[in-house]
Amino acid sequence: PIWARWSMPVIISITADTPQQYGQLANRVEGVAGISGIEVSLPHLSDQTETATLSGMTAAIREIAMTSSVPILAKIEPGTTDVRRLAESSVRAGAQAVTISGSLPAMAIDTGFSNGISSAFFGQLSGPATRPVTMRNVALAAAAIDVPIIASGGIMSGNDVAAFIMAGASAAQ
Repeated sequence: PIWARWSMPVIISITADTPQQYGQLANRVEGVAGISGIEVSLPHLSDQTETATLSGMTAAIREIAMTSSVPILAKIEPGTTDVRRLAESSVRAGAQAVTISGSLPAMAIDTGFSNGISSAFFGQLSGPATRPVTMRNVALAAAAIDVPIIASGGIMSGNDVAAFIMAGASAAQ
């Protein structure tokens, strides 16, 4: 209920494994006071899975966009192999804006352990280190689509915001 009293827009980010699960999640937040948009967080795509995942995710966006009373945003992760194609497909499916964001798959090894790879930590790299990747993807997407782009990735200052706007973003997180 507090969201309805806020003066800033609240965008809910959802993620799921199937288009049906995305639809179910979107239906759960439909009509909730204070929600200004639904961000469909698309998973990291690799060359092997990109076509199948792209098809499923655009179907999820299409399903949500047909029934949602709020704008739908597609959140594209920076590790995507072809951000232009994913951005174009998301917009064709009904996304009214795109967020270029996320973290990159990463790994660290604790050298204090002698068993090598078993002491590895798999996680995500985020923050300023992702800014150049995110900025490149913003520029590529801006050349391919004609909807607002929200940049989110390593933005730490007003200068970073200005650079993302110059790259083609409409807003920054």
